[in-house]
Parts: sequence; C-alpha cells; structure tokens
Amino acid sequence: VLADDNFASIVSAVREGRTVYDNFKKVISWTLPTNAGEAMTIVVALLWGMTLPVTPIQLLWVNLITAITLGIALAFEPT
Repeated sequence: VLADDNFASIVSAVREGRTVYDNFKKVISWTLPTNAGEAMTIVVALLWGMTLPVTPIQLLWVNLITAITLGIALAFEPT
C-alpha cells in the first residue's frame, strides 16, 4: 500500500514487486521438480509392488531441509 503519490516511491514499489514475483517463481520452479522426483519414486515403488524406499518421516525431513533452507535462499535473493 502506497502512502503517498510520489512517482519515485511508485517506481520503487513496482521494482520491489517484480523482485518478489521473480523470487517466488524461482522458489516454485525449484521446489516442484524436486517434490515430483520424490513423488515419482513412491509411485514407481507402489506400482511395482516393492516396499517403500523411504518412510514418511524421512520424506518430511528431506522436505524440511531442502524446501525450507534452500527455498529461503532463493526467496531472499537481491534484485
């Protein structure tokens, strides 16, 4: 929300918004393929009648470490 009508602050706000949008796209484009790989591993194991290669707790731990720590690094990249 802009509190004034100064054109410089509008330009700054648009630039900041574009940075946030670009960082958001980076996080999503990195997280989706990573999680898709994990999901495909589970699906293939289920389809072939094998035991699950990872437990649900292991999956949660891997997602916690990779998605949060590496996602934060991508989310807070400078312009």
